[in-house]
Amino acid sequence: MEWRRTADAAGVIGSCPPLLDGFIEVRGLGILNARALYGEAAVAAAAPLDLVIDLGVRAEATAEERLHGRRASYTVLGVTVPEISLPRRVGHNLAVLVEAACRDHRLRLSGYRADDDLVERQRRRLEHPE
Repeated sequence: MEWRRTADAAGVIGSCPPLLDGFIEVRGLGILNARALYGEAAVAAAAPLDLVIDLGVRAEATAEERLHGRRASYTVLGVTVPEISLPRRVGHNLAVLVEAACRDHRLRLSGYRADDDLVERQRRRLEHPE
């Protein structure tokens, strides 16, 4: 991966070296050609780095992490971007987890947080039991 700062220096854009363009390594499957598998629209020449997902986490989550997730920040070329750490477990579909993490990240950027929503719902229920 090759990184460069955006024109306004507020973000980072990643691109692939020409030699590796369109190829991806999938552990257990080897080298795949994403363009041949999924079509031209599946491969971008460059893209902004908005979120880092760490798939290397193995430890069990704490009670706090179960509610809020494992969230941190990652710095590339002096630009800090959000990072989410997802645990690898047998039977987990990582593609689905990554997609859910990306969708949740977009919701958070728009101001919605599911964890806060649930805590508020529980607070209201405790104040007004049915």
